[in-house]
Amino acid sequence: MKTYKPYQVVLIVFFSMFTNVGGRVIADYFKLPLWMDSFGTFFTAYTLGPICGAIVGVSGNMIHGLLNPISYVYSITAVFIAFIVGILAARGWLNTLLKTMSLSVLVTLVCVLISVVLNAVFYDGDVGNVWGNSVVELFESWGTPKPVRIVLGQFYIDFLDKVFTLVALYIFIRVYRVLK
Repeated sequence: MKTYKPYQVVLIVFFSMFTNVGGRVIADYFKLPLWMDSFGTFFTAYTLGPICGAIVGVSGNMIHGLLNPISYVYSITAVFIAFIVGILAARGWLNTLLKTMSLSVLVTLVCVLISVVLNAVFYDGDVGNVWGNSVVELFESWGTPKPVRIVLGQFYIDFLDKVFTLVALYIFIRVYRVLK
């Protein structure tokens, strides 16, 4: 890992926290089928390591929690995905598009596993996104058992979000390396 000067670390962390919170606010405002609150976490985990990525992820959830208290509980998800991305990025999982896509699937599965439990415990299965909740309602109308429809609704949002975010990070890294 590259050694950064203290001011560079501070800039990366604040840029990343702003990106996480700003992305989530935009996604909420426009009711997008994405969370858009992980780019900064992934970027920091990639550049500074999983611990810094986890700090950025938790901080972003805490800041967004001031606007929407539902975000507080999902800090645990941010910690897990920061560690996964930080560790696997160091092992080359962001070096190719195929590995990046594979990483996005792994991160999605972890997010779904953690978030479904949190959704069930704290929010009676509510996904927290109009698109995800619509998927839950669709499967409810088909008579699908509640645990299955909650998983499907969460997967719908997390899969789109994590593929979009990790591919955006992959492109960002490639463009940075070309311009450098």
